[in-house]
Amino acid sequence: MAQRAANLGKLSGIAGVRYTIEFGKRITEMNLRELPDAITAKGVDALLIDRAKREAGTVAAFLGIPYLRGSLSFLTPTAKETSSVKP
Repeated sequence: MAQRAANLGKLSGIAGVRYTIEFGKRITEMNLRELPDAITAKGVDALLIDRAKREAGTVAAFLGIPYLRGSLSFLTPTAKETSSVKP
C-alpha cells in the first residue's frame, strides 16, 4: 500500500486519475474474489459495511447474510489541505 501511495504521489492530472481508478478496480476485484471464502471460513453471520466498500454488500447478498451499510470511515483531507507546496 505504501508503494502504491508513493507511485501515486509521482503522478498528476489524468495519469493520477487513471492510476487511482485502476487501483480501486484491483481492490474491488480482490474483494469480490476473496471475501466470500474468508467470510464463510470465519463463520461470519452478518456484516457491518462501510459505504466506501460497495462490493461488500454484493458479497453479503451472494452469501445470503444480513448486512448494514454505514459511513464508518473518517473523511480524508483534500490535496490542498495536505500539500506542502504553497499556492
